[in-house]
Amino acid sequence: MSSGKYPFPNDIVEQERLDFQHLMWSVTLDDKLCLCPKGSQKAKRVLDAGTGTGIWAMDYGETHLILSRLSKIDRVIGVDLSNIQPKWTPPNLTWELDDLEQDWTWSQPFDFIFVRMLAGSLKNYQDFVNQAFENLEPGGYLEMQDLTLPYRCDDASLTPDSPIHKLSDLFLRGGRVTGRHMDAAPTYAAMMRNAGFVDVVETQFKWPVNAWPRDPHFKTLGAASDEEFGVEQRGDAAFLRNGEEEFEES
Repeated sequence: MSSGKYPFPNDIVEQERLDFQHLMWSVTLDDKLCLCPKGSQKAKRVLDAGTGTGIWAMDYGETHLILSRLSKIDRVIGVDLSNIQPKWTPPNLTWELDDLEQDWTWSQPFDFIFVRMLAGSLKNYQDFVNQAFENLEPGGYLEMQDLTLPYRCDDASLTPDSPIHKLSDLFLRGGRVTGRHMDAAPTYAAMMRNAGFVDVVETQFKWPVNAWPRDPHFKTLGAASDEEFGVEQRGDAAFLRNGEEEFEES
């Protein structure tokens, strides 16, 4: 993989973080894999775009395995720049090595394209959404799950000198330097409409940044978020490539 294509780490520690991230989403979504109807309905061809370790595609493939046996054409495809997915897969799942920023070359359309946590991974998100639209059959679904930056606070108490605010700025600056912005998620809905999608639904969830909430659900998410998004977990590669001194001073 070209070092310029993906600005984040790609080692075992990062792969474990990605699997942990999947658990965070499971807690957030009450164990649902997605929010669109393809979570419970039969899907013929599913693309997990940017599959990473493949954990979402594995879960989706296993969940829909019984439905898949009803039709030989049912298939889940997980695609990524890196070949880090497990060798064992459900029989309805295959891995492909490809660059989603290049022209997509699949000959058959999908009826569900799933994307999770691509913030900071693409140069042009609108191009990606356009290609997703062109590769979906009529009535197909695109679902994009991502985090939003900058960090926000319900009571507006997050001041510019807060360490959390500074961390948020660090992520945003790193994205600007690499040309792979981390603040695209709030515009996903508009991008989908621009591409031609209809009935676009945007759903927002809250992730506390540590375990301060009293509510057990948010306390769990907060503790997980603190572990998941610490700067040493995600931020180093994007910024160390552009100057370790600047990273340390920030």
